[in-house]
Amino acid sequence: MREELKKCVYFLAILFYTSVFANDYINPLIPSLPQADYLLNFTEEGKPKRTFTESFIKRFGEKLNYAIPMEGLEPEEQKKWLLVFDELKHVADRTVSVLSELLFIPQEKALNYSELFESTGEVQVFGAWSIAVRGTAVRHGFAHVPCAEFMSEMIRQAYKRAGYDFRMDFNSAQDNELIWHKTAAVVNLTTALFKGGWIPWDPSQYKPPTGAPMMHARAAYPGHTYIAAGEDGRFIVDNGAPRGRDLRVTSNKIIKMQYLTGVFFLPPGILPETW
Repeated sequence: MREELKKCVYFLAILFYTSVFANDYINPLIPSLPQADYLLNFTEEGKPKRTFTESFIKRFGEKLNYAIPMEGLEPEEQKKWLLVFDELKHVADRTVSVLSELLFIPQEKALNYSELFESTGEVQVFGAWSIAVRGTAVRHGFAHVPCAEFMSEMIRQAYKRAGYDFRMDFNSAQDNELIWHKTAAVVNLTTALFKGGWIPWDPSQYKPPTGAPMMHARAAYPGHTYIAAGEDGRFIVDNGAPRGRDLRVTSNKIIKMQYLTGVFFLPPGILPETW
């Protein structure tokens, strides 16, 4: 009953906030034809031409591409992972309209919510980009590299909107807190997701579904992280393009610097399609 009450409170908070800004939406992206620069790095369907499989085998061993069928999980685990991933998909999907307040709120509020999280642990259900990029990253002096904090905030908020505490999987007892001083670097966020039970997948073999956190190249420093936003990963969302980017019209220079996907993550039970 207590959990159900919490979920009702979260739902009402979203309902109240969205009713105030009911007409402010992020428009869906219109798919583009793949340009020459894109085709240097990916097939027309989106399969990467360069692979980083060997480095991730060394890093994750047999847990790379580790398929756990949904029916193999306990019912409560099934419910949790489906709800959490649905929330990530909802905020990331750029094939449909998305309420802008899920990502954007006034900076003053963003700063306040950033401080509130660090002082009390309270996570919001909206404003992920503003809180991470305009709040936390600015406050702590890494405004030029906020991608991993943005992804961390998206994940924290997805758990919250789904009715769960992200600390179930990311906590100090396991030395795996999902907080900026632990996960503001892409390599550390990658490790945190892995330790938190998320499964790493090889994008040269599997299609990244909408909502999957993705990592550039070897997911090492400095690296980059973004989230699949549709079109089998050809649409992405990140700190620099929170309204979405179509990689098919992105320059070769930018792709090589940021978007050579080396690995993506999914919760247990969520299985991607093969190419």
